[in-house]
Amino acid sequence: MSSDSRVILKRLNHIWYSHSDIDWTRNFLRDFGMQQVAQLGDRYYFKGYGDLPYIYVAEKASSGSRGMFKGAAWEAESKEELDKAAKIPGASSIVKLEGPGGGLCVTIPDPWGIPFRVVWGQDLVEPQVPRDVTKPINQGTVDVESKPRPAGVFQRFPHSDVVPVHKLGHYVLNVPSYVKAKDFYLKHFNLTPSDIMTIGKGGRESGAFLHLDRGKEHVDHHSIYIQDGPPNDTEPTLHHSAYEVFDLDHEFRGHENLLRKGYTLAWGVGRHVLGSQLFDYWHQSGDGFNVEHYADGDLVNDTTPVGIHAISEGPPSEEHLSTWAPKFGETFFASQPADLIKKQLSVGSDSVSSVLPQPISLLPAEIAA
Repeated sequence: MSSDSRVILKRLNHIWYSHSDIDWTRNFLRDFGMQQVAQLGDRYYFKGYGDLPYIYVAEKASSGSRGMFKGAAWEAESKEELDKAAKIPGASSIVKLEGPGGGLCVTIPDPWGIPFRVVWGQDLVEPQVPRDVTKPINQGTVDVESKPRPAGVFQRFPHSDVVPVHKLGHYVLNVPSYVKAKDFYLKHFNLTPSDIMTIGKGGRESGAFLHLDRGKEHVDHHSIYIQDGPPNDTEPTLHHSAYEVFDLDHEFRGHENLLRKGYTLAWGVGRHVLGSQLFDYWHQSGDGFNVEHYADGDLVNDTTPVGIHAISEGPPSEEHLSTWAPKFGETFFASQPADLIKKQLSVGSDSVSSVLPQPISLLPAEIAA
């Protein structure tokens, strides 16, 4: 077992939602680029083209209920790290994972009861990397070395119906107390800031992009972003979850495919400032969730300096969040009714019945990536 008191996580594994219209959701997820691989009762499992058996769990909401965010799962570095997770105050015992690939799971409630799952021991699958990918890009220069694509090698793609996603890359939470959230994530897990947002003359911290601290290993700029939610909010809310696609052409081809099929664009395509990824946000009508296709994001490691960014309160603008992009869509800051729902966290089994409201609220800070 590592001498590090934190639970050492390897990567973000999967995310879990309930949906009021499960048939619409299943069609949308397939058009978004995921593949349904299993059904267990009213629960559906979707994978990307990577080696994980699934990255998205879609559960049918109870009759008359709207959809809910039900937490995310992270892969432990080893069985010893999973054992360590089970010793965190409030954690469940180690239980068997349902769903493809098997494995084991520990569930830890965050300060507001959101399930933070640590999993280990899943059977991995053979990756299915897309073949119709962007070839080397010729740049606008007289330097021949900057035009690496040989003569007669063309950038030509089929009009594909669906562009596959690779993995769950990150998710974004608005929380009642950023300080409390940061303490939870950094104390118990190998999460550490890539960039920190501050407000006011005193430089009060209000948000942070957190990446997995894996030493010299190159990792994604962020796997989770946490920030103070709107004033007087007593419940956390989910802004979006994000899914990597292979390259720039896949990003734009996915955009055109979803537009052609009549889905609601929330914002995109554009390029973010922090994280630098190309983004394309889509709105899951009915439940009010936003999901993001992204490509070409930044990587960091333990030699990358932590950025400190002074921001102002109030809703952000397109210029704050992007280096280039169209105007926000109407649903990028859409809200569901902010009714508060009692949370009941079952920590003794794999089935976690935490029920959380999901308004995608106006952000008080200028960053949402």
